[in-house]
Amino acid sequence: MFGWRRDEKDFSAELEAHIVEESARLQAEGMAAADADAAAWRAFGNLASAVERSYERGRWVWWDELRKDFRYALRTLRQNPVFTAAAILTLALGIGANTAIYSIIDAALVRPLPYPDAHRILMLHMMPEPDDPSTLSPAGFLDYRRMASSFSALSAFRETPLNVPGIDRPERVNGADVTPDFFAVMGVDAQIGRTLNAQADPPGGGRTVILSHAFWTRRYAARADVLGQVLLVDGEPTVIAGVMPPSFNYPPGVQLWTSAKFAVPAHPLRPFFDQSHERDTHYFNTVVRLKQGVAPAQAQAEVDTIAMRLKAQYGTSEEAGHAAMVTIQSDLVGETKPALLVLLGAVALLMLIACANVANILLARGATRQKEIAIRTALGAGRGRLLRQFLTESLTLGVAGGVAGIVIAYLARRPIQALVPEGLMSGTALELDARVLAFTAAVSLGSAILFGIVPALQAAGFDLNALLKEGIRGSSGTSAGRTRSLLVIAEIALAGVLLIGAGLLLRSFNRLLAVPEGFETDHILSLQLSLPNAVYPQNENRANFVRQVLERANAIPGVSGSAAISRLPLSPGNSTRSVDVKGRATPPDGGISPDYLVVTPEYFRVMGIRLAKGRFFTERDDAQATPVVMINQAMARLVWPGEDALGQMITVGVCTNGKTNEWCEVVGIVDDVHQHGLDQKARPAVYIPYARDPWPMMAFVVRTRTEPGAAASALEAAIHDVDRNQAVYNVRPMNEVVSVSLSPRRLKMLLIGLFALLALGLACAGIYGVMAYTVVQRTQEIGIRMALGAGRSDVLRLIGGQALRLSLAGMAAGALLSFALTRFLGSMLYGVKPTDAATFAGVSTLLIATALTASLLPAVKATRVDPVTSLRAQ
Repeated sequence: MFGWRRDEKDFSAELEAHIVEESARLQAEGMAAADADAAAWRAFGNLASAVERSYERGRWVWWDELRKDFRYALRTLRQNPVFTAAAILTLALGIGANTAIYSIIDAALVRPLPYPDAHRILMLHMMPEPDDPSTLSPAGFLDYRRMASSFSALSAFRETPLNVPGIDRPERVNGADVTPDFFAVMGVDAQIGRTLNAQADPPGGGRTVILSHAFWTRRYAARADVLGQVLLVDGEPTVIAGVMPPSFNYPPGVQLWTSAKFAVPAHPLRPFFDQSHERDTHYFNTVVRLKQGVAPAQAQAEVDTIAMRLKAQYGTSEEAGHAAMVTIQSDLVGETKPALLVLLGAVALLMLIACANVANILLARGATRQKEIAIRTALGAGRGRLLRQFLTESLTLGVAGGVAGIVIAYLARRPIQALVPEGLMSGTALELDARVLAFTAAVSLGSAILFGIVPALQAAGFDLNALLKEGIRGSSGTSAGRTRSLLVIAEIALAGVLLIGAGLLLRSFNRLLAVPEGFETDHILSLQLSLPNAVYPQNENRANFVRQVLERANAIPGVSGSAAISRLPLSPGNSTRSVDVKGRATPPDGGISPDYLVVTPEYFRVMGIRLAKGRFFTERDDAQATPVVMINQAMARLVWPGEDALGQMITVGVCTNGKTNEWCEVVGIVDDVHQHGLDQKARPAVYIPYARDPWPMMAFVVRTRTEPGAAASALEAAIHDVDRNQAVYNVRPMNEVVSVSLSPRRLKMLLIGLFALLALGLACAGIYGVMAYTVVQRTQEIGIRMALGAGRSDVLRLIGGQALRLSLAGMAAGALLSFALTRFLGSMLYGVKPTDAATFAGVSTLLIATALTASLLPAVKATRVDPVTSLRAQ
């Protein structure tokens, strides 16, 4: 494209050659040499003008001028290294934070999942109550599969921990029990071998397993001869049929997919019973794929019709008369979405503060370049030309800040990875790929225009006559000063919003830390395990295992007690049972469904859970004894308000031993335990003796006299003494269990707190810069004041008063903005209102104090002005 362009020197040389040739011709005709040269030059005209015309015709003038502007901008920025470094660092912090958070937003909310037509893969839920989705019952799932015509495939899956033999020791991996159409719904084929299908893997046939790519690589060194081999999964032989590609990661973290024994996945507590006809149990998820050409609204109308038909047919046995569908991406993001959007808003505010800060620096720097602007204007540079030059400098800063921001974002990938739901971490979910880099480029260019346009307009709009008549100090003008003040007010206001948000989260987190767990956390070690049904098919097998482990655990030096529970407090998951009360009719809505927890007799003593009334379980409360239960105070308040719950008789759903409708006597009431989270109100709970209902999934807890971690290896050894093939997991002290349960809130608080501190630092720098520049600009005024008798305290009040006015105006604007924005934090707060007065007051005080502190150094400098020197300098 540029081949036709000619070099200026070549063109000049060619013209001069023609002139020499013409002069020679004239001399040959008899003209004197001097006259011939003059005539030749006259014939060809002005050489410089010809070169200029050729330049304008033969080049992209705008491109050359842009390159010249860019080179000039680089020279100018190199001459001011402190200013350049400060501006680039400020922009890098803002751009880096935005890039890092956007990489999460892109992975979680924007980028489609790596499955064909992922928008057509939906989760199907029943809706007993509005905004209260629940999973389908086994019979309901089969009804939808039979009656729905909007789906090309429909599958059920249940996530479950699985025990497999390891290389050195037993291994626990995440698995999923799936019906044959699962991979057809996801639309993904195996990398090697095959996936499941109804013909090859019918219910009741031999068990088949599909391996994840990670498990295949780690366990089998990615060998292709793995197909057809037998893998013991929970003690049951399964045939390896295929290996999935690396990008397949659904459900999140699953490493093995096993074929279901029945038409629906097996129940975790009743694995040998076909649940296909049950309508009052819910333990698996349903995923569907829409047919081509079927709109989501059309499918939604159909599933609602089916739900109403089933409700009319089965009455109270079918719990919902409505159904709902959401994309699997929305299902994976879940409650993470509001937090991600809040973080995106926080970094956007930080970016605006950074832009305001750099704009202020450019304004101050522009005032020092007034002589340069005056000379360039006098030489013919128009306002448009000056505007382009200043914007080119801003663009150069923006690009440099963007490059530095990418480095910061790259370094921040690991710390922020915990924010992304696991299912969205497949492949390069958090890589700084082309999409994220395009966002960074847009932010860099946008910020360059945002922070550069006001200083550029200000500089290009200076009055030439005023500039030539006045000195630098005398020509600052009030317009630039007002603009700088407004930018500082905006910085303080935006920093105030971030600080108030961080303050609300901090107060909320402190309130959460003050919530009593309901159990002791010091000197208690916990671990979890899942007994394979193929190895422990009978209740007696499981009860014997637990009894032997507890005996060995109690013999460990430094252990003062041990116990087991079906679900450890503050761990994921939920188990409930319907309860009937003797002498009371069952309500139409199904009645009470408290937490159902199976414990060994010493559990309450080991965990330090206080007995409020009655007695604890004993070893005599076994399978042959009169059935008894314990309850918590929340259950007592709910069912027997104002009455004595001791001695009352209740039935508690279906147990793993198959017994139903046994009347159990309430023999003890214990304090409430926050089973599901410190931010959730303690739910009603019923405790059952383990000997009456031996669960396969258990958590062991031991109380130690010393550091609990020291007993971890001995406790694992005690378990392997009983069963060398039993895998254990989540071995950690209870105070760590509590800490892990709070980690999502802690991480959000720390991230927003970090952004708030950065914003505070930038606002502080903005205040300092404006005050320092003010002192320089008002040196003559301050000198005159001091010459007329003003003391140092008067000067301090003058400078400090300006800083106070700016901070008060900024904080007032920030408070109003916070009232409008902090409501979006509502779902992230506990025990604190979004308009908490103490937080607003504390942040206001902090910002004002920071502003005054930032103005202190310039104010002190102003008090040292020598009146005589300042007057002579003018």
